[in-house]
Amino acid sequence: MGRAYPWLVNTTTSFGSGNGRPKDDPSLAAFRKIALLIDLIREKSIDTRTYCADYGVDKRSLQRDLRQLRTIGEARGFTLSSVKDGRVTLTSFERRPHSLDREASSVDRLIAQLGAAFGEPLARELGLPARTADSEASFIRFTAPVIAAGSRVAGITAALRDAMQAEAGRARVRFTYRGRDGVAHERTVEPAHVLVRSGRWFLVGYDTARRAWRTFALDAIVGVPQRAGTLATVRTVPAMYDNDDAVGFIKGEGAATAVTVEVSAALAASVASRVWQRRQQVEMLADGRARLTLYAWDLGEVVRWAFGFAPEAVVTAPREAVALAADLAAKLGGTHAVAANDTPQ
Repeated sequence: MGRAYPWLVNTTTSFGSGNGRPKDDPSLAAFRKIALLIDLIREKSIDTRTYCADYGVDKRSLQRDLRQLRTIGEARGFTLSSVKDGRVTLTSFERRPHSLDREASSVDRLIAQLGAAFGEPLARELGLPARTADSEASFIRFTAPVIAAGSRVAGITAALRDAMQAEAGRARVRFTYRGRDGVAHERTVEPAHVLVRSGRWFLVGYDTARRAWRTFALDAIVGVPQRAGTLATVRTVPAMYDNDDAVGFIKGEGAATAVTVEVSAALAASVASRVWQRRQQVEMLADGRARLTLYAWDLGEVVRWAFGFAPEAVVTAPREAVALAADLAAKLGGTHAVAANDTPQ
């Protein structure tokens, strides 16, 4: 097999030994995983013995690399076979980078995808410039809240990451969770991934007692999650829990409810320019306003989203959602009236 990107191979001399690598040097583990996936994309399968020889690793390290790539693949649209006759195969790749064979900058794009999957800035880890071949993607920036080091949520996230990436294999976790009713219950969960929605961090995982997928707000976890046994197999996250919808994130039983929000002409173009969820419907009205239909299990989620554009957005249907919006408006008005009266002149 001719290796696609020789610059990713035989890099061990750059890392030294004994005292660890310098702070700004890339890690060999990051190189290994990227090289492995690139070779699988190009060649469809690789010889595991060659891989171990190239990087001076044993079978145990290889299995760990493959396990971590399979975990990434669950969320990023690719699957790897088990090792058979000394070879591992890329059995599917739904999100193959465009024009991978055309230009070296495609490597940067793939690194950016891997960085998102790993949850760490791999481009910086590799010492490469943070750029993509897509000028629009490099021009338009999206930011999300960063977990503060030393915070309670940071400790919870670290425990979850350790359980998911343990050398012995991904583990279930057990933790006490305080629900919306304020009552705390013990949960045993098979963790899938952590994401941020509306400035709040959530764990997506399979609740073993309820035999269903659930989302758990990290700040509602009491204490630190503990390992609760290694998983023999890893479940595939259902599509409804593995998407980029910004609205309709909170899941429930049965079908989601359609909620209509009308936006004034002043903000119509801005609000209508974004895909808030895959199922959304947008209608531009004659007077310049926009009418959006969003689907949610928790009507309050859409109401709170609409209030982010207040007073330019109004919830108009169904009646239950309108009532929730009116109640929230009254509470906000009362709260701010009290705050205004208590503020020194």
